[in-house]
Amino acid sequence: MRLPKNISQAGIAHLMLLVAVVGLVVFLLISNTFDFKDKLFGSLFPKPSSQAMTGATDTSYNLGILVLKYFPLTPDGQKIDINTTGDVGDLYSTVRQRTIDVTNNLISDLPKASSYLGYSNPATPPSLNYQVVDTKEYTQPVPILTDDTRRPNYNQIMTNQNICNYVDNQNVREVWLWAYQGGNYPGTSTSYLKISESKMSGPFGDISNSNRYNDMPICKNTYRVYTFNYSRGTSEAMESWGHQIEAEISAIDSNLFRNLWQGSNYPQTLNTDGRCGSAHNPPNARSEYNRNNSTPQKSDCLNWNPDSLGVLSDISCSNWGCADINDANNASLNYQIWNWQNLPGRNNTKTYQGKQLRNWWDVHGDFDTVMASNKSLTVFLQSPNPTPTPVPQLTVSCIPLQNLANPNTVSWEATVYGGVMPYQYNWTGTDGLIGTTQTVSKTYTGGGYKTASATVKDNEVVPQTKTVSCGEVFINYSYKRVFISSDTTNGNFAGISSGDVVCGYLAQNAKLGGQWMAWLSDSKT
Repeated sequence: MRLPKNISQAGIAHLMLLVAVVGLVVFLLISNTFDFKDKLFGSLFPKPSSQAMTGATDTSYNLGILVLKYFPLTPDGQKIDINTTGDVGDLYSTVRQRTIDVTNNLISDLPKASSYLGYSNPATPPSLNYQVVDTKEYTQPVPILTDDTRRPNYNQIMTNQNICNYVDNQNVREVWLWAYQGGNYPGTSTSYLKISESKMSGPFGDISNSNRYNDMPICKNTYRVYTFNYSRGTSEAMESWGHQIEAEISAIDSNLFRNLWQGSNYPQTLNTDGRCGSAHNPPNARSEYNRNNSTPQKSDCLNWNPDSLGVLSDISCSNWGCADINDANNASLNYQIWNWQNLPGRNNTKTYQGKQLRNWWDVHGDFDTVMASNKSLTVFLQSPNPTPTPVPQLTVSCIPLQNLANPNTVSWEATVYGGVMPYQYNWTGTDGLIGTTQTVSKTYTGGGYKTASATVKDNEVVPQTKTVSCGEVFINYSYKRVFISSDTTNGNFAGISSGDVVCGYLAQNAKLGGQWMAWLSDSKT
């Protein structure tokens, strides 16, 4: 093409630039190279920071639990020894089942509590998932210190469990210790067992809701020990757990958490606008534990803004449920779940002083990393597409646990690793055994070998399913057990009945359970 002689060099440059721009526009309109177009327009017109940083808060954690249970028994092995506990003397089988029920409730409720705004969308993914790694039961009192404080000897208990093997090799991050407390021990001003609601040990010390003694074994990773009182229920256990969460987040930024998110303890009494409340007190509290208060109070919790007071709305127990139906469904428990669901969590887009809030559950789920690196409740810009963590393979095992006090009763217990929680359980077995929980119990009315199998399905998009056989246990209605004591006893009894008492105590010390009689005779028997 010939150009007119009177066009200058500058004119030629402008004309060539125009042609290039038109060509680029045409290419973009007809091109199927969408990745190229997306990258180009993404560079020219970047997304707002609240969208670009969403991936920084899309974090979740699988936490392993070691469950320990202490049941001091009466000589006949049938009841909890109230002389040891101070206030619990119920049937051993009743108390044991209560610990199973509350443990299962917590495993279900804690992930629910960590689901950001889960009350408005039940499908919201949790930040925390829990699975029981191991359960151990002891028919004896909790070991205590020898200094007259009646405090549990947590160091001895954890050392005997080889706790660092669980923590550093099996991902245990919490120990749930089931025990008792009681009133004041006779002649003292302290309880029968002076428990600590929660304790912590790890590279960064004891940051817990109790006296911080730093008196447990230190492992490579941080772990917590909760002492749950089996005279109480699920709400009280969750409260102990919640106070530990409060202590950990306060250690990162007390002002942002305590003052700006939790707010005043008694907004209704003080006639002030509520924020989101604490483990004890809701945003409309008049006093401590006022979780069933139906009188509304203005609060910005549903539209919380850390930089200033957000949009206010009426908050009362109608938001979480005012009714006390049972241990698994009551105003106290439901409030705590609702309260924690408002904590800035997974995929939140909240900002504070121009910075993106992190998923605050990072603090509990990955405490050591938060303390060692970005000790803050905000995050820096991260890749919106982090490399996903591979889901570990689902593995299942199960065992029968025969009740020593009643050998006809068997608890079948499954242990699950990997996959995505929560798990679904399906039990089948001889004599019509069925169940849908992690542990099922059955009292058999006929003798012979009993078997069971467990099928477990996880919560992946494409679920993993495993079925395992749990072996067999023999039920014998006709047998009598006999033991020979290594101890010797003066034969000058005050009658055969006194020998029965001695026999019973020896059987209890040997943890044999059941009722025992001495094998003796005299001139009349």
